[in-house]
Amino acid sequence: MPKSTGWQLDLRRSGCCISALTLILLSSQCQAQAPAATPAGTFDLDKDREAMVLLDGQWRFQPGDDPDGKKGWANPSFDDSKWPLISSEKPWSEQGFKDMGGTAWYRVKVLIPEGEKPLSLYIPPITTNYQVFADGIYLGGLGDMPPHEHAYTSVRRVYELPQPTSSGARTLLIAIRIWHWPRWAKFNGGGLAGSLRIGGTRQIRSRTLLRNHESAWFSLSHVFLGILDVLAGLAAVSFFVFRPREREYLWFGVISVLSAAQRFLLVYTSSHSVAFEENSLTMQLLDLGQRVASVAFYYRLLEGKRDKFFLLAMGSLAAIVPLLSVERLGLVSVALWRELFTVLCIPAAVWVLALLTRRAIQGLPDARVLLVPVLFQQLIRLAEWIILIVQATGWYSIPSAWFNFTVDWPFPFTFDNLADALFLAAMLAILITRYMRTRKDEERYKREREAAQIVQQVLIPEEIPAIPGFSIQSVYKPFGEVGGDFFQIVPTCNGGALIAIGDVSGKGLPAAMTVSLLVGTFRTLARYTQEPGEILSAMNVRMLARSNGGFTTCLVLRADLDGRVTIANAGHIAPYVNGNEISLDSGLPLGLSAETVYQESAISLVQHDRLTLVTDGVVEARSKTGELFGFERMQTIVHQDAEFIARIAQEFGQDDDITAVSLSYTPLTAAA
Repeated sequence: MPKSTGWQLDLRRSGCCISALTLILLSSQCQAQAPAATPAGTFDLDKDREAMVLLDGQWRFQPGDDPDGKKGWANPSFDDSKWPLISSEKPWSEQGFKDMGGTAWYRVKVLIPEGEKPLSLYIPPITTNYQVFADGIYLGGLGDMPPHEHAYTSVRRVYELPQPTSSGARTLLIAIRIWHWPRWAKFNGGGLAGSLRIGGTRQIRSRTLLRNHESAWFSLSHVFLGILDVLAGLAAVSFFVFRPREREYLWFGVISVLSAAQRFLLVYTSSHSVAFEENSLTMQLLDLGQRVASVAFYYRLLEGKRDKFFLLAMGSLAAIVPLLSVERLGLVSVALWRELFTVLCIPAAVWVLALLTRRAIQGLPDARVLLVPVLFQQLIRLAEWIILIVQATGWYSIPSAWFNFTVDWPFPFTFDNLADALFLAAMLAILITRYMRTRKDEERYKREREAAQIVQQVLIPEEIPAIPGFSIQSVYKPFGEVGGDFFQIVPTCNGGALIAIGDVSGKGLPAAMTVSLLVGTFRTLARYTQEPGEILSAMNVRMLARSNGGFTTCLVLRADLDGRVTIANAGHIAPYVNGNEISLDSGLPLGLSAETVYQESAISLVQHDRLTLVTDGVVEARSKTGELFGFERMQTIVHQDAEFIARIAQEFGQDDDITAVSLSYTPLTAAA
């Protein structure tokens, strides 16, 4: 190789130095142009933010439908420049498309910068059903669309947008197909109503979760009152189990359970989409059930009467059932149905308020406690329906936010919630006071029962006195612990017997006291006279002075040693001899008229004749199917002894006190 000259080497060396210097300068310039990394422990408000855009504003809008995609309304390449522009912040009914039902499309373009992170689309509740497309790709929807349209309630949804094939800037086409239920069109605008958003998936999901929490917070009043309804319903049903005759507890339990079901259904539908018509029908049936149960509850609680007003109230509620079918079939408009429903509910509400007012004026404590809460509750219900009717008919647009969201602390509470809370508080007070009154009544009844049992034991003969020539049997089976039947057998001075048998109206201690009065009177009179007619007349005078409106059937007879029997009757069942009824004169029961004269009748018994006396507990024995024992059956057994008669009647189905007395005659000469 030829040897290099000195200047050439230096040139080479100089060239190397120049090249190195040039590289160093270029490197320094590149480092100066590159963005500096964010230092640790520092966040950049510009670099670290997640994008989210509110899609409120002008969208392309077109009524009609493209269900098969022939026109390509969901495709990005479709030219929508001739479509009118409308705001996505208001329903289409407020923008020149009034009362329009059916299907329409919205389209909007979104410019997405280079390098954007995965995006999602937030869709608020939309009226009614919809489908969402992004660049012609179907993302999802809510409800059934034509030709199989079926209205659903709408809830918030998040749809993840498809990932792009490159990280460059792009234009995204969002298309929304909406079907609005025509029956809603006249009073509820269709389409978008603001708050659509597009942004980072994490941010969109966080915001949606926050909105769901807000909805749950607004539903807390329904949850709270629903739990109270369940507890009140369980308490009422428990009271009914222990006191099945007090059916007002059962009806209040039904009201509470139906109210709880309605509240929990409202909470569920606030976060879940359901078929609107089925959900509406369920809510209507729950509401109707509450109204019917309320009428039954107040009828039992306040001792209402089945007058024309009551029948009108129940009839109007019954008329709602066919109206529901008519509304379900779409034969009437929603506005007209709400008007008819409100009109049919008015008689029941007026009947309840009228009954409460009347009973409160009469001094009934329960009515006084309930009057103000129920009045407030009914007024709130009426105001709710007036607002719905006015909005449905389009007469006037009443802002109902103040009515539906009244108080925000401790959680959102409405006038309706307040009315229900006051009603539950009043019912709690009534349950407590009724329980206390019932306990006092039970204690008093227990004391009265014990006293009546003592009186009963004293008044019913423990042993039958021995009467020469007569074999006497007696059976007494009270229906309750204390009965109103009585019988007495007293020997006469000539060796015969005076026998009295009777049935006092009423039960318990009052009946027992009346029995004691009559038995004492009978025993006293037996010392001075043995004439059955005179004895009944004197007992009648005593009853008139002390009966307080009650009455007593009674039969008195005197059986002599020679078989002669003298009988006087005060409205009691006639005696039988050998199974045959004795025909005799009968006066009015004791305690009804001072002018009554009790005629005496006489019969003669021969050897082995059996005379039988019974109370109406034998005749009025009732089987499980409701069939009466009756006189015909009784006539087949009255020739038997008293024990047999009472046992047969009791086995058939005892429904009242049963008393039977039988006398078998055996002359003394025959016995000797």
